[in-house]
Amino acid sequence: MAQIDAYNYSLLGFVECPSSHDVVYMSNTRQIAVYRLEEDAEEFDAKKGDILLGGGRGEAQILRIAMPEMLHWMNDELEKVENPESIIYTIWTPTYCYLMGEGFTKTGWKPEEKELEVWLAEKVMQDFVLNPIKNSPFKASKEHLVTYFPSSNIVEPFTLGGNFELRFELGGDLPNGSKSRIEQATNRACRLFNEFFQNQNAEIWLLAYEDLNPYFDKTLNQHLPYLLKISKLECYEEIDISCHSGSFEYNENGESVPRFYDAKFIIAKLQMTHLPIEDIFSGIASFEMGTTPCIPQEIYFFQAESDKAFRMYDDRGCYLWANEKNKLESLFHSYFDWISEYHLEEIKNQF
Repeated sequence: MAQIDAYNYSLLGFVECPSSHDVVYMSNTRQIAVYRLEEDAEEFDAKKGDILLGGGRGEAQILRIAMPEMLHWMNDELEKVENPESIIYTIWTPTYCYLMGEGFTKTGWKPEEKELEVWLAEKVMQDFVLNPIKNSPFKASKEHLVTYFPSSNIVEPFTLGGNFELRFELGGDLPNGSKSRIEQATNRACRLFNEFFQNQNAEIWLLAYEDLNPYFDKTLNQHLPYLLKISKLECYEEIDISCHSGSFEYNENGESVPRFYDAKFIIAKLQMTHLPIEDIFSGIASFEMGTTPCIPQEIYFFQAESDKAFRMYDDRGCYLWANEKNKLESLFHSYFDWISEYHLEEIKNQF
């Protein structure tokens, strides 16, 4: 884990730094994470709402951008800032500054015109604060659903999916809580996933729902963002939304009304070859087993430019969806024994 993981934060996305050298600890990724702090962090000389490029020890060294002071800077309103010199603060070694600079000269930084930290702070502001809607992953993922799964609604997760559905058993009869059950569930899910999404060069949309119930242990939610941070992502976004749970409750007038819950909605897009699918499925299988690291988020996978979708809901099973049954038929026959008797007749009727 990185230094940033000791704090509550929102992951805003990533900045590409095509350096010839590693810029993230123990990783060859050239993507540096951008965070918004949700609490004060004295060791970063940062307060709630400030933006960090890099997560500190265990990740990338930190550039801290004070908010809203940086907005005043960019709007030529420095008279509103008590200490302008503190707006941008770096926790970089000279060597790391060189590594970063060597990379960012390839993406537009001109050392003779502007200091690196100023150029970079302005870039982060433009990409993640002032103009976040441009090329928004959230917007693009919604457009994908409208195109391929028009009956699906992002704020109603229970509606996600296609016209035809397969449901396979993963953990089977192996004992709950056992290592063998987690391993079997993970291996089966990986096998189905890779056979279903055969094109390793295809891009995958990952949509995840993280329940913001304050009574949940928030530390359990960190594993999925960590896995994505060390992967090569095409895009990433987090937003807070209100979701229909699929259940109903009675209001004070005795009327049945939908029950909603607050969620963090995570959107990522990456190539199949860069997707840490085994780690993700192992994390999902581990959650109900009470072992860590685990992934409590509800995750859906959609193949870009396709009507294929996949969800592993826990160690018990997974769903595969498509709008044309011929895309599921071979898996139905190949893994017939993994279908529970309870769902067998319903599934057989589709084929």
